[in-house]
Amino acid sequence: MELAQPQASRVFAAIAHDLVQPVVIRAAAPVRRQGPPPVRPRHVHVTVLNGAGVAGRAGQVATALAHRGFRIISTGDAARFSYASSVIEYRSAAQLPEVKLLSSQLAGVRLERVRRLPRGRLDLIVGANYTALAPWSPPHHAATGSAVTRLAGAYGGIRASASCRSDGSAFTGPLSP
Repeated sequence: MELAQPQASRVFAAIAHDLVQPVVIRAAAPVRRQGPPPVRPRHVHVTVLNGAGVAGRAGQVATALAHRGFRIISTGDAARFSYASSVIEYRSAAQLPEVKLLSSQLAGVRLERVRRLPRGRLDLIVGANYTALAPWSPPHHAATGSAVTRLAGAYGGIRASASCRSDGSAFTGPLSP
């Protein structure tokens, strides 16, 4: 455990001499939002359609997208098999963050606004130009403890970490099985 100085010395001195130590609370810096939160693959619901007539292509692409966290609504065949390139059909501009994330998974994909689609639906029509999904690495998420660390620092708190090893006696007591 590491104690912040000079606060730690003052706290221990106050404890040793049975004194009341005044609490100083520093205001945390205001949190600034920079637009809406980023869209994650789990927020994108997509129907994958085979637009090239290659057997099993929609299922193959749907499986690959699902492995990346996208929510697959269904798979099937497009109305025709003459799509030379892949197309993402969407209904409204409100879907553009999801469309952008989905389009980043494929090379050479076209975007097409189709007002007849049901609200919130995205259709990915896989065309003849499809070979594989684009290289991708999952988004990096900050460690959950970092928010706690910032909070402790903002309010003059003590920060420490400990790990518990498998020690059966550490968790025994009157309510233990």
